Amino acid sequence: MTARADEGDQWAAETLLYFYRARDMNGMDALAERKRLVAMPEVRARIATMEGLYIAYADDPGSFGEVSAGILDTARPEDFAAALRATARLDRNAYVRAVQNQLRARGYYGSRGSGRLTQPTIYAINRFCRDKGIEDACFHGPLASKAIRAIAGALGTP
Repeated sequence: MTARADEGDQWAAETLLYFYRARDMNGMDALAERKRLVAMPEVRARIATMEGLYIAYADDPGSFGEVSAGILDTARPEDFAAALRATARLDRNAYVRAVQNQLRARGYYGSRGSGRLTQPTIYAINRFCRDKGIEDACFHGPLASKAIRAIAGALGTP
């Protein structure tokens, strides 16, 4: 399979990426191979974005917030919502920071993203949810899975 990926076979490269993640193979050699595969031009952008998040978390959970912000900033608009949901699954603080930065860019939040779910952050999220008509999904709090899905979807649309 690796030989096929090296020959430019998109299916083989993406299958290997899935295999490594599904088997939770995060040793140094496996991470290096995953990084190599995700950098291949044959790998579709959506998969590269998602795998980039998983690799970043496995590589260094402590710096995931900063790395994930960079990945989210470069994600294609059609991939942003899924990437933001993946960020929430991996690290809630990184998700909160990303939401804070997105809300700040849209004029809902005045501070720099800290990753802490503060009262001003909750107020900004509530205003955003109300303005986007998704307040029912946000009713049980900004970290409820239904709210994460709705917020990510709303932030992913221009």
